[in-house]
Amino acid sequence: LVKGKTYNFVFWAQAENAPYDISDLKNVKMNYSSASANDETRDAFYAVTTLKVTGPLTETVKLYRPFAQVNFGTLDFTLAQNAGFAPTLSSFTADAIASTFDTFNAEGKDEVTLTLAEKDIPSEELKATGATYKWLAMNYVLPMGKQVEKHNSNVSATFMSASESVTISAPNAPIQANYRTNILGNLLTNQTTFNVEIIPAFKTPDNDVVENISDVA
Repeated sequence: LVKGKTYNFVFWAQAENAPYDISDLKNVKMNYSSASANDETRDAFYAVTTLKVTGPLTETVKLYRPFAQVNFGTLDFTLAQNAGFAPTLSSFTADAIASTFDTFNAEGKDEVTLTLAEKDIPSEELKATGATYKWLAMNYVLPMGKQVEKHNSNVSATFMSASESVTISAPNAPIQANYRTNILGNLLTNQTTFNVEIIPAFKTPDNDVVENISDVA
């Protein structure tokens, strides 16, 4: 580096097959075409730093996700299986999602609605709120706006078996870069309670049938 000059550096780390266009590291393009849900290769890390060269130096650079991770986890997976519904696939949708990441300004731009096609649900468990959930969906999204701010998105996921599906929506879910958003609960079943009341009285009038029997035999 030339002495006395100031340099802006962008660091970007991604999986080998990550679907991002990094030809311009000032504006990283998200590729959502033919994208599927629950794809770990969509994870990535970045950092931006500015340095003025005043002499030899060693700099530590910490990389963080520009993405929010949105998870769906359920406590009633076994109950659903026992009731005949065992999902193996999930898809995902979210609005107010950015398709371009302005790295220098740490900002998501170019708003789109994201749809990720069905793919195998995660095999791992999801630990949150002191409980262990069956992980049904895991997706990385780039929020619109500044990275340091919390944003809202209408997110939903559909869980599919061979013949049935269940869709869970979370309107105005909070999403923020390098944070996880967990939609948790008994997502696959609804508790149904029957309050049984026995009515012992017969309805009236009686249905009377009177026969005059003249032959004892």
